[in-house]
Amino acid sequence: MISLIRLGIALGPCLLLFAVALLVNADTEQRNWEIFTEMQYSVAHEAFGGALYDVLPNGQTLQNEVPGTVARGHAPLVLNPPAGTILASFFDEMRYAGETIQMPAKLRPLALAEVPEGFDPGAEERKVLARGQKMFETYCLVCHGELGSGKPGPLVEFGVAALDLSPLTAKHPDGTLYYIISRGGPARLMPGYAAQILPEDRWKIIRYLRTEEKPAQ
Repeated sequence: MISLIRLGIALGPCLLLFAVALLVNADTEQRNWEIFTEMQYSVAHEAFGGALYDVLPNGQTLQNEVPGTVARGHAPLVLNPPAGTILASFFDEMRYAGETIQMPAKLRPLALAEVPEGFDPGAEERKVLARGQKMFETYCLVCHGELGSGKPGPLVEFGVAALDLSPLTAKHPDGTLYYIISRGGPARLMPGYAAQILPEDRWKIIRYLRTEEKPAQ
């Protein structure tokens, strides 16, 4: 009896290896046997149709936001002029935005008297400007060119007109620049980037723009 147990113990690994060898396909162009693949190969759903689960409204995988809710970080930009104030053009909207929209206090440059004890304003400033530069280079450089260079971006070669921002930023307050980034340019040649750039990052782009602005003419 003991000898049979020993024989089983000895042959067990060999039988296991033999079973594995049967499952493994020697042909490298053929897929081997796979077990429990649900977590490895998830089913892809079409965003606007063909939902595999008919419990979703309209048979669509991608659903609209719940009415009355706002996605975190994507509060809509709405101008609410007082009664009697008419914003007849986009330039009126730009002007009004410049008068009413303010940069959040946490993103403004700190005066020496405002610096808390133990706080390194230089390190925080570098982080804000680095983020602003990254966002500018991601979304703006392709048209407006490298900041301060005076040269347009590569898309100008394909007929896209864009202005050098360095002399323009000094002419407009922060709120106006924020409004343009969010809604687009006056001639609508530049689209709005509210859907792509978070509000805080838009303000950081403005902070970065201020580092290279030229005196207003």
